[in-house]
Amino acid sequence: MGRFLFTTILMNDLGVPIRCLPIALELKKRGHEVAFCNPMAAPSRLFEEAGVSNLPIEMSARPPAVLAPMSPEFRNLDDMMNMFGHLDEQFVEDSVQTFTNVINDFATDVVVDSFMPTACIAARASGKPLATIIQADLHPTSKGFMWWKDEPNEIPSPVAALNAVLSNHGLDPVSSSSELLVGDLTLCAGTPETDPVPQAPDVVHIGPMFGSQMQVPLPAWIDEFAGDKPLIWVYCGNPRYRDRGPDIPGVADSIVILRSAFDALADQDLGVIVTAAFHERPEELPPPPGNFREADFLPGLSLARRCNLAVHHGGHGTCMTAAFAGTPALIIPTMSERESNARRLASLGVAEMQLPTVDGNDEKHLSSAAFEENVQKMLSDPSYRTKAEALSKRMGEYGGPEEIAERIEALL
Repeated sequence: MGRFLFTTILMNDLGVPIRCLPIALELKKRGHEVAFCNPMAAPSRLFEEAGVSNLPIEMSARPPAVLAPMSPEFRNLDDMMNMFGHLDEQFVEDSVQTFTNVINDFATDVVVDSFMPTACIAARASGKPLATIIQADLHPTSKGFMWWKDEPNEIPSPVAALNAVLSNHGLDPVSSSSELLVGDLTLCAGTPETDPVPQAPDVVHIGPMFGSQMQVPLPAWIDEFAGDKPLIWVYCGNPRYRDRGPDIPGVADSIVILRSAFDALADQDLGVIVTAAFHERPEELPPPPGNFREADFLPGLSLARRCNLAVHHGGHGTCMTAAFAGTPALIIPTMSERESNARRLASLGVAEMQLPTVDGNDEKHLSSAAFEENVQKMLSDPSYRTKAEALSKRMGEYGGPEEIAERIEALL
């Protein structure tokens, strides 16, 4: 039996951890030792409730002197890593050393990474086989997260810092941070139509990743609450990141979705379920309208299948959840990675996208009238459901966690 360490981007979101969890649980069921190493609050709660080890890991403070300005419009992984501090060589080296320590302490046989370049460097420096789970926009042959726009002439690049650290560890240089996410086995979440990867025959699309914990029966109160009315699932991920201070809006905040839903759907003849995914409810939100119900966490796939419409922030995991459930979605993307996902699903006719505006304080706003109009249009037009169910059927042709666990096992 082997020891598999799952490394993920260190953000207080569930999207990346929740697509890795079914694979980890399948490997565990086969008798292997598995562990994650993500100290953030929501992922930690997810792993605890799933009964999976979550190893302690120290997070280095981002170096403010070299941070690129925070923005919801990052074009590619280089741009995103700039904002996280990877323009600073010492910060990159510290992060690599942190993951190296965890790899060694766990006596890791195989590293399974999703979205964490320094963990990939640590795996290579430690001589461990590396499986990566990426999105199409993270592959080095892609055009990044904003493929519908021309590339600007100059983007600050973390490549110099990354290459200095790679050289320190006797590893080959890269021309972009995305190259680090190409592993001995590279797995792309989604399908070729939802996540096209150009010029990459070595990438394996894995379809949607959902284990049994996302498909358990829903609590009885949902049917009692909904009755015969249309049911809408509203999900915004992390409403307030608080990464720039307690009173400064985060560039990826999605509280705008909750505000707009409260305004547009209050007291209508439909039921609305809001899930928080273990995130704290912002104190600034008013009490929910009478036709709303709030829940800390519900199994996403089961809930999406029960609902007539999903309204969400465009995170890749939530996009896959609604699509695999055959449920249309109104997507309010709150950063460029989410806008990319929204545009692709809208082009397939299974979703609509409504972009928020951003004021000078980085607070997002949305037209409640347009929000309500989009909801009513999607509830009344059966073509969205027809196309979503057809996409769901095609997604169901993939082998799921069992097949992917088998591919990862082969790295032993």
